[in-house]
Amino acid sequence: MKERILIVASDKFIEVGYSSFNMDDLCRDLGISKKTLYEHFSSKKELFETIAENIFKQINKESKEVLDKMVENDEFHFFEQLKNLFEIVNKHHKKLSPKFMNDIRKYAHSVWSCSLDLEKERRRYFDKIWELGIRDGMIKSDINKNIYYMLYFAILHSVIRPDVLADLSLSSFQALEQIYEILMSGILTDEGIKDFRKKIK
Repeated sequence: MKERILIVASDKFIEVGYSSFNMDDLCRDLGISKKTLYEHFSSKKELFETIAENIFKQINKESKEVLDKMVENDEFHFFEQLKNLFEIVNKHHKKLSPKFMNDIRKYAHSVWSCSLDLEKERRRYFDKIWELGIRDGMIKSDINKNIYYMLYFAILHSVIRPDVLADLSLSSFQALEQIYEILMSGILTDEGIKDFRKKIK
């Protein structure tokens, strides 16, 4: 029962946010009484903190397992590794939406430091992959990696939303493939690149 509560409540917190989350609605969705719910969680705050903590533990575990293999791999392939990193982020991006993160900062102070640690870890691996990409001649040395990093996550959170995807008539997978391709290769043909360079001189 506790696991059922956590699964359903997690989806609802992510969907509606902490302020709009209602314990009565949760009981109705689960088909249980409030007494049963409060036997497992004494308050909405405790329930939210438990969910936030579990999410970060799971993301940290999965990220560390995959990313350690990526960076320690002797046969380093830049595009494969960068795509692997993006796929990890993509898998969990909904849980790490700005709204949900803001709720954690406001209502789950004890968990907030975990989110900061996760961001530091994700950035550390990104920097490592970027350095290897520069070393192997796959990335232009004059590209600002901080701008690229912020650009990717800004695009991700702006595009991969149900309302935006509906307007685009794309699945989340199709949209992510397009984002990845554009960020990796741009939109210009070789001829377009030549013309662009002439115009910015």
